[in-house]
Amino acid sequence: MSKDEFYKIMQEVHAAYGEKKFPLSKETLDVWFKYLGKCNFRDLAEALERYIKEEAFPPTISSILGLYREIRWDRSRSVLEIYREIINLYPTGYDCQRTREAFNALISKGNPLETARKALNGVKELVEEWENSGRDEKDIPVLNEVLEEMEL
Repeated sequence: MSKDEFYKIMQEVHAAYGEKKFPLSKETLDVWFKYLGKCNFRDLAEALERYIKEEAFPPTISSILGLYREIRWDRSRSVLEIYREIINLYPTGYDCQRTREAFNALISKGNPLETARKALNGVKELVEEWENSGRDEKDIPVLNEVLEEMEL
């Protein structure tokens, strides 16, 4: 995350809790950036939003990291579940290195969970189209090629 993104988040926390409860000194910003600077901006912003909505007292670094990890875990678990659903849905789908690499390359182009959902919908449409056309399974391309060619 960039320092500008980080400062934006910290200003929001400051605005939510006020100068007395959460002052923004250079020292505070440096320490918080040391521990949170490598976090994904979107997920960190979500963690802080959850915290601000639920807690009357200012956050600690560890409380924010705890929420951040929960958010990251939920997203990665959901993405994995979608990947498994795609494998199970695709007529000749199976889990292999090339398929995982194609899927990971696809979801790295944007919001992983949102992109995974779009990929699942795309695969559903393809499979439905093939079923309606009576296409023979042997004429269906391998899953990794379909994922590599997807434009979402």
